[in-house]
Amino acid sequence: TPDGTRAYAVGRKWGTVDVIDLSTGTCMLAIPTGLGASSVLARITVRPDGEQAWVTSVQQGSIAVIDTDPGSPTYNSQIGQVSTGLSGLGKTTFSADGTRAWVAAGHWGSTPATHQVLVVDADPASGTYLQVVSTVSVDPNPWSVLPLDAPPTLAWVSSWDQNTPGGGAV
Repeated sequence: TPDGTRAYAVGRKWGTVDVIDLSTGTCMLAIPTGLGASSVLARITVRPDGEQAWVTSVQQGSIAVIDTDPGSPTYNSQIGQVSTGLSGLGKTTFSADGTRAWVAAGHWGSTPATHQVLVVDADPASGTYLQVVSTVSVDPNPWSVLPLDAPPTLAWVSSWDQNTPGGGAV
C-alpha cells in the first residue's frame, strides 16, 4: 500500500489474497475472492490512492477488487469484480488519479485474436465503474502495460511468450 503498512499478495491457497502486516512481517488475513478456490491469481496492483487492490485471474479472465481502505466498513473484503471473458490476464496499471485501469489480456492459452489491452473504468463515482470501456488489439501475448502520457494516449506493452527462447517483446 502507498503508506507502507501492508502488502497484498497472491494467497497460499488458490483464490485468496494474503494481507501482510509489514511492521511484523506476518500474514494478518487471507481474503477469499469470488474467483474460486481453483483460480490461479496472477498479479495484484494497489490503486494509487491505496483504497483498492485489483487481483487478476489467469484462467477465469476476471479481476477481484479488494477494499484496502482501513476506514471503510468493507475493509479487507472483496467489493467488486470485473468480468472480461478473456483468459490470461496480466498486470493492472492505473492512471495517476486511479480512475482508469489498463489490463493486459490473452497471454495464456489464447489465440492472437484475443491478445488485447483492456481499458477498465476504475472510478467508483462513474456509471460504468468496473466495466471494460474499450479494448486495443495487440500482439504477441501482452503481459503488462505502461501508459506514457497524462492523459494516456500511448503505452508500452510488454509481452510474455513461454514458447519463445528469451521471452517476449515490447
